[in-house]
Amino acid sequence: MDDDQSSLPAAADGRAECTVGPIPVLGSMGSVLFPGMRCGILLATSHAMAAVRAVLEGASRGRIAVFAARNCDPQSPDELYSVGTIAQIFSLTKCRCCGRWVANLRGAARVRSLDQLR
Repeated sequence: MDDDQSSLPAAADGRAECTVGPIPVLGSMGSVLFPGMRCGILLATSHAMAAVRAVLEGASRGRIAVFAARNCDPQSPDELYSVGTIAQIFSLTKCRCCGRWVANLRGAARVRSLDQLR
């Protein structure tokens, strides 16, 4: 999300505000991603792999919403915190040690989850 924040409508408290349509969600356990930060997240669950696959095959322009998870394998939206980060996937790397994939992300903007779709 390389948009200039000054062109976004302002919320009542002066912060930039915009609405983003549905994009895939990735739960992250043990790390928190902030805008401007780069982070590698191990795709250890089928949910994580499905979210990244949806980004790569979909129309979300490589964007994914990353929310900190309350447990290791979140099964429902209630197990994710409501504030997260919109991130860009800039590469995928396969670990030689375990064969799992790591999504290398760059945080772009803060996001608040308003609704979860399945």
